[in-house]
Amino acid sequence: MKIIKTSLMTIVAALALTSCDSGDPKQTVQYGYDNNITYVTDRTDNTTATTEAAYYIMDFDVISGKANVDISNLRLTAGGSPIRLKIEQATYGQDKETGAIVINVPNATSTVGGTSHTISNFKLSQSMAYISSLGQTSIYYAVSFELDGRYNVVAVQKAAYLPGSTTITRNSDGSVVNNTNRTFYSYELDRDKSTARVTAYYLDDKENIYPQLAFEDLPFTLTSRGIEINVEEDITAKQLSTTAPPFVATAISLDSRYDSSTLLRIRTADNLITASLSYRAKKQ
Repeated sequence: MKIIKTSLMTIVAALALTSCDSGDPKQTVQYGYDNNITYVTDRTDNTTATTEAAYYIMDFDVISGKANVDISNLRLTAGGSPIRLKIEQATYGQDKETGAIVINVPNATSTVGGTSHTISNFKLSQSMAYISSLGQTSIYYAVSFELDGRYNVVAVQKAAYLPGSTTITRNSDGSVVNNTNRTFYSYELDRDKSTARVTAYYLDDKENIYPQLAFEDLPFTLTSRGIEINVEEDITAKQLSTTAPPFVATAISLDSRYDSSTLLRIRTADNLITASLSYRAKKQ
């Protein structure tokens, strides 16, 4: 699994929406994010809500080093009226260790159509990973901020691929069966059913190779930190056509943080599979 550690100029060359004006030259990269679930905590009423359909547009100007953020269709309560927020000329940078593009805004005022909101501790993190087995680059993003001194807002992707490292150990003595970076994972959330599907790709326990194992209908919970799954019962994975025997998990847990770090554990009768998943770039 190759984690991409790239510069914004490289991203421009590959993905940019570029505009040039003789008086005001710009090189702009625009990203739009709409495949998310937003988790809102109302600190005043001590209530929480999950909503969908918020749309985040980020315009990165690589010459000025500034970004404009446009958030539309954001709902703070289930069935609530949508609001729109804007942050203009926010400074962004690149994390030297992870390669992630990061926007940090301590404080801002959004005024749209005569309505003003205060935004605090806004953070957007966008990371990229090239997943060779898919032949494509996957983008992982997360957004968090405080609104009007009352609401904590966290947006997580409804579906994402998760690369990283996988270690398989024996339950009997803790010995290592396999340690690999080839295996990767994905999750997909269904907010209406409050269930998730977690899929493992190319899992190798040294006895069988499983091209694809899908664990379906897993109850999940959204928190201010991200996604949590904890199931302690037998679950038979769905498989692609394969000669491998049925794969039965006796327990599955997942803790996926909005900063893209995820810990996944799958226990079977014989082994414990521990996956430390992240878009963190490898040091050169």
